[in-house]
Amino acid sequence: AEVSMQDASQPAVTARAASAALLRIGTVPFCLLPLLPLVSDDLRPICEPLLICHASVIIAFIGGLQQAAAIQHDLPPWIAVLAIGIALFGTTTTSAIATGLISTHLAFITLTVAYLLQLLIERTIPPTAKQSMLAAERQLPMIVASFSLAVGAALT
Repeated sequence: AEVSMQDASQPAVTARAASAALLRIGTVPFCLLPLLPLVSDDLRPICEPLLICHASVIIAFIGGLQQAAAIQHDLPPWIAVLAIGIALFGTTTTSAIATGLISTHLAFITLTVAYLLQLLIERTIPPTAKQSMLAAERQLPMIVASFSLAVGAALT
């Protein structure tokens, strides 16, 4: 079978589609990790730190996306500063819990607030900037993550 140059130059999967798929995969821990301790309380010491660490990594990633969108689209500087500030706030939570400075309960509350603040930032970003950062695709996963972390706080 002969393949034309146009067919060969078009990727089978676009970067946007691959990113959206990875986004959905990254949402799975937010769905599973809060529920597993309900099946067996023995899983709590494993699931809680995994959920906190996963949330911190995603918060840092979202902050980077928001900062990049602010720079690329010449948005007000407060968006870039706040995006990275929230990302640092969220990731510092992991260090604080690892060193015993804060409780698991407080870590869940902190991360819930960080996710909600990141959602608020995205409400202020113009639609052209939202496209480049998959904001529409990330809205539901960010709500799921916020809810998951709030459940974690309620169960600790």
